Amino acid sequence: MKKRLLIGTVVALVVCILLWRFIPRSAKTVTLSDTSAVSSFTAISMVGGNRGGEPYFDIYRIDSANATSENIQEIAKILKTSRYFPDFRNLIPWGIDSLSAGRNYDGRSVTVSFVNGEAYSSVTFHSPTLITVDTQDTSGFRIYHPTNPKTLDKLVEYIETHGVMQQ
Repeated sequence: MKKRLLIGTVVALVVCILLWRFIPRSAKTVTLSDTSAVSSFTAISMVGGNRGGEPYFDIYRIDSANATSENIQEIAKILKTSRYFPDFRNLIPWGIDSLSAGRNYDGRSVTVSFVNGEAYSSVTFHSPTLITVDTQDTSGFRIYHPTNPKTLDKLVEYIETHGVMQQ
């Protein structure tokens, strides 16, 4: 009887962990839920590569100084084009402080930060399939995998179109 209880408990635990890992979260759950009252905002797109044998790095930025509420809502809308699977590393009891996109890095990254009073959320796309989220609720950051790899494309395009190129 004890053996069956132990096996049942282990199976239930494995099923719960797998459900937790493979049920995607909404952008609202991952980031600040209320973007209508944002007091500070920054969106940065960094695209690097090689032009004619020379390395380059283009940086575009939208921040509170030049952002409109429309910019903030559009960025939030783009983030909502995907859902986000949590990573198993989020189960580690201590905070995660470093991460590499590895072979999935394609020379692009985007960081979007929202501040609403004491609440903040910073989302960084390291690749089309890997993001980190930092909030006031966590030590270190949390890792997620977007269900829509085109979300990064849309963010880069929007920030380059509406942002200011940094020198």
